[in-house]
Amino acid sequence: MAKAFSPKQYFQKIFSPDLLTEFYKNHEIVAIFDVTEHTPRKDAVSRFVEFHQSLSPEEKLATEEELARILRVSSKHSIFLLSGILKKHSLTEVTTIECTSDHDVVLYHYLFNKAVFEDLEFFHQFFTQKRYMLYEAEKVTLTDAEFTLAELAREYTRIAQKENEGAVCTITGKILGDILYVDGTITEQSTDEGMESKVLETIRVAYLPEDMEVLIFYTGKKYEKLLYLDTFLRTVCKGGYQGKEQSFSLSPIQGDRFDFANNKQGVPLMTWKIKGITLSFGSEKIRKKMKFSLPSSMHEYGLS
Repeated sequence: MAKAFSPKQYFQKIFSPDLLTEFYKNHEIVAIFDVTEHTPRKDAVSRFVEFHQSLSPEEKLATEEELARILRVSSKHSIFLLSGILKKHSLTEVTTIECTSDHDVVLYHYLFNKAVFEDLEFFHQFFTQKRYMLYEAEKVTLTDAEFTLAELAREYTRIAQKENEGAVCTITGKILGDILYVDGTITEQSTDEGMESKVLETIRVAYLPEDMEVLIFYTGKKYEKLLYLDTFLRTVCKGGYQGKEQSFSLSPIQGDRFDFANNKQGVPLMTWKIKGITLSFGSEKIRKKMKFSLPSSMHEYGLS
């Protein structure tokens, strides 16, 4: 459940009264704040909140809806992303209104650089998303990869329609730095005029050609995720998904003379039991661990 927007909590992150004046001006609301750099922080926030509370219910609803949208992309990732986005748009990071906090900077670009802010909304969702699956991929140029997105949308729609005949997949792809970000939404088209389409699933893919890797997120079932991954690899990277199995021999620890620690050298091993195994995998940049554990007596009695 989404957390309700709190004007006070948001204003605690805003240091520039001039930015708020510009924001309210866009809603044809005259806002003048008696706040300077010498005003105690607590007093400044109180004046921001008092002014906002003085608005009509309609004005509050409209402004809070916009502020909540801005807040959603105001995080520890924002400045890093904005740096790349501004470079992409050939714009300077210098602002015409002094911005003290990261939240000031995001609000500034919302007010004065709509294209930059819209890009921030697009890329930011990839950085706040969890549960990505990492897989190796063939290397193709970002330009060639971007050219395949129309075909990828058709292929994803074909897959989605196996489960729902009315499903359609729309895809948006954008390049930032050396990464292609692909956002896909599978919707069910409404038969009722004026009704919005129902979102069925979401697919997000980040393709890193220099690392020869792809990251994929999917809200549906695991086997469907593998199918979309394979389709991306075949369509975009000219490769494909291949399931892999690796075997590990435990024979070295089966001998009676096996010692688990140097300080136990020479101590006869009477009995042993494996309680857990940890496997490390991934690349030098991204390393993950997989742990396997055998049930103990605690599990047997249902205490866990």
